[in-house]
Amino acid sequence: MKYSFLFLALLLSLMSCTIEGEGDIVDSQLPVEGPLTGVELQAAYDVDVQYGPQLEVIAEGHANFIERIFWTVNSEGILELDLDQGNYGAYELKVTVYTPEGFYFENSGSGNMQLFTDGTANFDSLVLKTSGSGDINGQNIITVQNALFLEITGSGNISFEGSASRAVGQIEGSGNLLIPDLQTNQWEAYLNGSGSCNMSGYSPSESVNLNGSGSYAGFNFLSQNGSYQHAGSGQIECQASSLLDANLSSSGNLYYKGNPAKTVTATGSGQVIDAN
Repeated sequence: MKYSFLFLALLLSLMSCTIEGEGDIVDSQLPVEGPLTGVELQAAYDVDVQYGPQLEVIAEGHANFIERIFWTVNSEGILELDLDQGNYGAYELKVTVYTPEGFYFENSGSGNMQLFTDGTANFDSLVLKTSGSGDINGQNIITVQNALFLEITGSGNISFEGSASRAVGQIEGSGNLLIPDLQTNQWEAYLNGSGSCNMSGYSPSESVNLNGSGSYAGFNFLSQNGSYQHAGSGQIECQASSLLDANLSSSGNLYYKGNPAKTVTATGSGQVIDAN
């Protein structure tokens, strides 16, 4: 009985310390100074990144939560956005980062991050990374002159549409990589977790390494020459027009479309299956 009273007292104490959003929804500018190389979201609120002529960071939400935003620009020039530690209830809060620069965007929190461009923003390189449960969504067609890197190590998803000279997608967690259109000279995919990759677009060269339980849905991604290493339990769907080089060492199957010349090595129970 003594322990029951102690537990009840502790529960009531925690409930009494819960911080709720109070008052009207207001805007407030955060005094962030650039230049920035990127943004990392570490909290449960949403962040929009919009490319514009000058740096400006605006928080919108309950005033008592805006004052609890913890932010810093680290030594690499990345704006880290978090919230002071606390027991939080319901609240409204969103941060919008207007910036003329930046190439690294990470979501290690549970809120969502959206990347907006006006159609004129060209990136020399671009990194999109999610290591928490929140998503990163590209809201416009994005042009990357050189390397594009997409990485998932948590349960959040990444969506991207655009072009790059070279593009790499890596899944180590349970989140999914969603690419409705990618135009690139070289595409590499590494699927080591339970998340899947859904692809559309074109590349002369495609390389897929699947070692986990996720699947690669690439019937709508046309490649001339495709190389596929399959050591997982998921399945690979691909389309190759000239050459298909497949190495299967586990139970997962590879389904292909097109009429490529094929080089197949199969040491497991998985098969290469014509899906035309």
